[in-house]
Amino acid sequence: MLKGRKRTIFSYIIICMFSLLIFSSNIKADGTSGLTSIMGQAQLSKDQAFEYFRSRNTSKDDKYIREFISIVWEEGQAEGVRPDVAFIQMMKETNFLKFTGDVKEEQNNFGGIGATGGGVQGSYFPNVRIGIRVVIQHLKAYASNKSLVNACVDPRFQYVSRGISPYVEWLGIGENPNYPDRGWAADNNYGKNIMEMLNSVKPHNTGHYVANIETFDIMLGKNYISGTNKLDKGKTYTIKGYANSQNGVLYEFWVKDLSTGNSTKIRNYGEDRYANWTPNKDGRYEITVNVRDKYSSQSVDSKCSKTFEISQRAGKASIETFDIMLGKNYISGTNKLDKGKTYTIKGYASSPNGVLYEFWVKDLSTGKSVKVRDYKEDRYANWT
Repeated sequence: MLKGRKRTIFSYIIICMFSLLIFSSNIKADGTSGLTSIMGQAQLSKDQAFEYFRSRNTSKDDKYIREFISIVWEEGQAEGVRPDVAFIQMMKETNFLKFTGDVKEEQNNFGGIGATGGGVQGSYFPNVRIGIRVVIQHLKAYASNKSLVNACVDPRFQYVSRGISPYVEWLGIGENPNYPDRGWAADNNYGKNIMEMLNSVKPHNTGHYVANIETFDIMLGKNYISGTNKLDKGKTYTIKGYANSQNGVLYEFWVKDLSTGNSTKIRNYGEDRYANWTPNKDGRYEITVNVRDKYSSQSVDSKCSKTFEISQRAGKASIETFDIMLGKNYISGTNKLDKGKTYTIKGYASSPNGVLYEFWVKDLSTGKSVKVRDYKEDRYANWT
């Protein structure tokens, strides 16, 4: 009877221990609901990624950014890594491709690979695609045990403990409850910050806002040019756009030489409504101001164009007088000068296009003239 009871107790202990092992194995997975998997399909669109980038950086060329985003999506989908997660992480690492930290743009290092701080720049990669592929592969090393699809180009892939951080929120050292001393970055808010950025993108898809341009002005200095379409060659004009939009307006400025059909971008999209232009060739030119909403995914929401005639204004310079100076002192009340001393001649003239000065001296005893200085804009010349 006692033996049977002991056997029953022993069986109960074994069952309890087995149940405890099962329960313990589940503890490790507990608390992962609501976390964001690194592996999987993108939850954001490429247009949303573009809009988000534009809201933080307006200096990069549209074509470059769209190609960059397309490469991220291609590389992410190839390895099964969420492209939107990878994109947001790269924006965090590079400060939206401004590269304000130790890593510089020419390195094509979009994930801070090998950059440990204190001026250490980290790895260099041959082109943008390889640089993006490295980030994708490094993320896959942390998030999955699956083999790479493409040949490994990540120089630190082998140093990662595979699959230890399947969630974005676990990427920072100190964020992973199972491996608190391991992670992508020595920042215990690293994954959290990426998620904050990722979540902030979503509102940009809730509205379709369009910027509308009314007109633009041409200014010379502080004076508005009105009542004419004629501008002077060689002068610097300011173009001032007028537009409105729900989220703020981005302005882009172009000029087209109507004699050749060639267009030149004066300035890329930016929030500044002003741009300067100096025409240096005669002819007819079309100035165009493109605008778009700050979060628009379109290359142009609306535009305004005007045509101008550029020419060298005909003019004649008129001289009033000139002074003779010895050092800083003006010679006045006499026409007598001292032999051997160096005098400065200072001319006073005006012209619509600016004045060029030429200086001569004539010996009245011989009738011979000598040029002191050839034509220049400088109104001063020295003579001894």
